[in-house]
Amino acid sequence: MALWAPAATMPLRGERICPKFAADEPSSVLRFFADLEALFVRNQVQDEIDKKKHATYYTPASVEYVWKALSEFTDAQKTYVEFRDAVTALYGYRALQHGWTRHHLNAHLALYVMTRLWVGVYLAD
Repeated sequence: MALWAPAATMPLRGERICPKFAADEPSSVLRFFADLEALFVRNQVQDEIDKKKHATYYTPASVEYVWKALSEFTDAQKTYVEFRDAVTALYGYRALQHGWTRHHLNAHLALYVMTRLWVGVYLAD
């Protein structure tokens, strides 16, 4: 299986111009996607699958694994917008508007990941 790499026109991970997501600051997810979408326009990225891959490429590894576990990422029929909305629903403004704290968000994400792992192990048996 070949490794995926960003298009030559998109910045590499860690470059000054690449979008930044601070996992310890959930509200930064909206800014991250706004910056990413500006890069899509500038670099003429239109493929839905490539957009989803770019989104996970620029995140810390721990965040990347969670985002890639979403069905909106793995299902090729799901659009980038559906993926983005699923991510922001995990710990975006919707959660913050309900008064959730970082602790609540971390607990929710941990439960979600553990459930996905358990279902995967259960179905594999």
